[in-house]
Amino acid sequence: MFKRAYLYACTAPVPDAPDADEYEQLTEIAGQEQAKRLIKRAKGKQSETTSKQDAKEAPQSENDLIKWMPGGKVAKCKLCANKTMLNQDAVQKHLDSKAHKTMVKRATARRQQADELRTRFLQRMDSVEKKAAEAIRQQ
Repeated sequence: MFKRAYLYACTAPVPDAPDADEYEQLTEIAGQEQAKRLIKRAKGKQSETTSKQDAKEAPQSENDLIKWMPGGKVAKCKLCANKTMLNQDAVQKHLDSKAHKTMVKRATARRQQADELRTRFLQRMDSVEKKAAEAIRQQ
């Protein structure tokens, strides 16, 4: 059984290609298709990062914390594990509950800690890059 990645990225000669010119054309086409796939992946990653940044900037409202399942009959809370609600009254009751409010506080605290950690890491990386640049200049 062949792996998919091998089949998609394979530039092996096709048995029907008798001469080298056709083989070169086929490998060139395969390379172009692989480059297109890589570009699509890169674009997808860029859109994911921009959507994550937008999500960080926008404050979470109550509607963002509740995810409605397909069909619109069952709702689940994103913060509270395994919390399922069957109607709007149950959703509102859950949003007003003490357990949900503590989960919101924990989530905001975790988000702030992660942001602080990210900024410290980036500062550390900048200082390392500056030191490396100074060392190169001195040599």
